Amino acid sequence: MLEGIKIIEMATYIAAPSAGGIMADWGADVIKIEPLGGCPMRKFYASAMTDDYPDNPVSALDNRGKRAIAVNTGTQEGREIVRKLIEDADVFLTNVRPGQLTEQGLDFDTLSKINPKLVYASVTGFGLQGEEADKPGFDTAAFNAKSGFGWMMTPKGSAPAPYAPPPVTTSPALQPPAAYWQRF
Repeated sequence: MLEGIKIIEMATYIAAPSAGGIMADWGADVIKIEPLGGCPMRKFYASAMTDDYPDNPVSALDNRGKRAIAVNTGTQEGREIVRKLIEDADVFLTNVRPGQLTEQGLDFDTLSKINPKLVYASVTGFGLQGEEADKPGFDTAAFNAKSGFGWMMTPKGSAPAPYAPPPVTTSPALQPPAAYWQRF
């Protein structure tokens, strides 16, 4: 379904990487940009790994079917590597906070000048604008608590329990292909 589509993913943890994994399942060529030490999710379940089961299932699930490159985007040379990858990419998928992307020159305005057809897919905890735009966000705080969804899913008289419904992590996978096809 997405054969021939090149996606550059610069993201960690779950929401955006799971979207990249789904798009890789659909045939996209997904190139994950990781920090020099690797994506933090690679080490997330390190204490559960054993000789019998040496893999990290969460990292493996969200990063299936991807190629990866370690890049230090804190340097000019690293940022140039990302910009070079963007030149012929179809989608840039990220969950890096907007302020950091702007500081590094990897924001929409900059990348769209390099590649005007680029679909820029940003998955953030609190959106791209407003006073909370640069705050870190995970499902429990950004979606469940702030939206009231956690309260709605809590039985009366119980303490709220963290709950991440499937649309939170799968819907970002649908948006870049939809935006890509909208161009035609």
